[in-house]
Parts: sequence; C-alpha cells; structure tokens
Amino acid sequence: PDASAPTCHMGSLFRSHAMTMVQIIDHNDGAREVVELLGELGVMQLVDLNAGTMGNRRTFSDDLRRNDAVMKRLEFLERACEAAGVPVRLRDEHAPLMSRTQLAGLDGELRSLEREIADMKAEERRVLLVANGLRENLHLLRLGATVYDGGTEAVVEAEAWPTPSDIELAEERRSSSLREGLLQQAGTTGAGAVGRMDAGGMLNLVAGVISRSNAHQFERLAHRLSRGNCMVYNEPIDEPLLLASRDPREEPAAVPKNAFLVFFSGEVLRAKLLKVAGHLSATIYPLHETGRLV
Repeated sequence: PDASAPTCHMGSLFRSHAMTMVQIIDHNDGAREVVELLGELGVMQLVDLNAGTMGNRRTFSDDLRRNDAVMKRLEFLERACEAAGVPVRLRDEHAPLMSRTQLAGLDGELRSLEREIADMKAEERRVLLVANGLRENLHLLRLGATVYDGGTEAVVEAEAWPTPSDIELAEERRSSSLREGLLQQAGTTGAGAVGRMDAGGMLNLVAGVISRSNAHQFERLAHRLSRGNCMVYNEPIDEPLLLASRDPREEPAAVPKNAFLVFFSGEVLRAKLLKVAGHLSATIYPLHETGRLV
C-alpha cells in the first residue's frame, strides 16, 4: 500500500497488513463483473455503501428476490427427486460462479420444470381420486344390492338379456323386498314414511361414502332432521379409501370409510341431508331410487 495515502487500521486480529481505502467508479453494466472478479481474487474488502437503506430500495433488490425464487424452486425440485427416489448430485464447490445472464436462463429452466412437475402431480392426484371414486361406487352398489335384493347381487348374462317386462318384474320384486325390509326394521319409528310409500308415493334416496369417524354423527343427524321418519343403512368398507383434502396441494390420505343409504320422503329433507353430508366431507353418488343398480 502507498504510505502517502490515508490508511484505515482495523487491528492485527482482523488484518495482517495495513489497508488502503480506494474508490472505483464504473458503469452499472460493468460494475457487476468488476466486483465479481475482485471478490474472486480475495485481496479487497468491499464496503456496503447502502447501509441504512431499506432493502426494497436498494439497486440489487430485484436480484435478491430472483435469487430467493431460484432457491425455492431448487428446494422444490430436490424434495420432488427425494420423493421419487432419484439421487441428487451434490454441487461442486470449485465450480465457477454463474453470471447474471446464466442465472436468468437457469431461472427460466427451473420455472418450466416446476410447472411441469406441478402439472404431473395434479394429474396424478386426479387419477388417484378417480380410481378411488370407482372403488367407493363399487362398494356402494354392493350395499344397494344387499338392501334391494336381500343379499343377492344382480348378474345379467349376455345370452339372456332382459326384456322390458322382465325389468318391470325385477323392479317390483326389489320394491317389495325393500318395503318388507323397511317394515321389519322400522317398527313404529319409521311407520309414517313407509306408510306414505305404500299409499302410492316413493321414498327418496341419498347414497354415498363417508369417513368412519363421521358415520355415526351423520346417522344421528339424519334421524334428527327427519324426526325419525327415515331409514339409514350404514356398512363399513373393508379397505381404506382416500380422503381428499380441501387443500389441493396436500396429498389425499387413506382412511377407513363407510357406505350409507338413507331412505326418506320429501325434497326439503333431501336438501338438508346433502348439506349435512357436505359438511361432514361425505361423497354422494347417484343411485337409482327404484333399485336399478345397473
């Protein structure tokens, strides 16, 4: 260092030589490369002239936000690779630093990869929920066959396709079987609703699948809303099924569920039951009210 220039001594604990304060004035386009080269040489300590200025008002605040976004995308990709079992190669500590132009190109590539992985995860979630819905509907149809046909499932052979008269006879048999089962189980509690069906009306039906932890609460609310004029069939499902979260970013969890059938009378009560079912995260499936399961 020049002895005639003003010096700034920091003490032997921090500096091994006397330091000279210098000032370099350059264009903004070349200042970044100059500072980068000086930092790589390691012979100069850079002083922050923006000390005391708010972060959002500094000239390099946009670069900081972009670097933070790049770090978040890299962490997202790393978690996705770990979840898929793909090994992640460690960064080379001796690799040269990326320039501003290279960093901007990397940001665009990472943004595209993040969007592609997010679309793939959303499609995977949709496929899982569709397959889960098919399994739930299958269990619900089995419960409906048990209720309507007294435990026997309807099987249609290709050689003997039913005629319209056969379909009408099958529906009458199912309706009579259902009426007898309701009369046996309802007793005095559900006699009003069953009596209205015998007088020429038809019972309405709400069918779906609900988590086992909410099944008994739904059954109690159904009886309370109908004042006892309903029949609830509640059957546990022997396999865990997916429960979709309200947040689309969360993975659906497998929980034990029950299939249920609710027979009642009145459209007002249907609206109330559907509202309660939605509040308890139940999934409603269309099931023919006359027992036609196919």
